Amino acid sequence: MITLQQFQKNEIIIRENDLDEALYLIESGKVEVYTEIDGQKNVLAYLEKGAFFGEMALVDERPRSASVVAVDKTELKVFHRNDFLNILNNDQEIAVKFLSGIFSRL
Repeated sequence: MITLQQFQKNEIIIRENDLDEALYLIESGKVEVYTEIDGQKNVLAYLEKGAFFGEMALVDERPRSASVVAVDKTELKVFHRNDFLNILNNDQEIAVKFLSGIFSRL
C-alpha cells in the first residue's frame, strides 16, 4: 500500500546502512541526501517536490547507501517494493519515467 508520511525539519528519513525496501516521492518540502566518511558529512544532493529517492531498495536488498534528512517540513509518498512492482507492471509510462530517473543518476 502506498502511504503518505510527514517529517519535521531535521527529522531523519533514511539512515545510511539501514535495511529498507521503500521508494520515497517528495510531495512537498525539501530533503538533503548525504553520507558520512570518518565523521565528516558529505552532502550529495538536495531534492524537492517531484523528486524521488530510495529507489535502489526496490531492486536490491542491500543497506542504504546514504542518509536522508528533512530540510523543511516534508511530505512523502512511500512506495513499498511489492506495491511499486505492481505499479511498474501495470503502467508503462511510470516504468519508463522511473528507469529514466535511475539511469540519469548513474
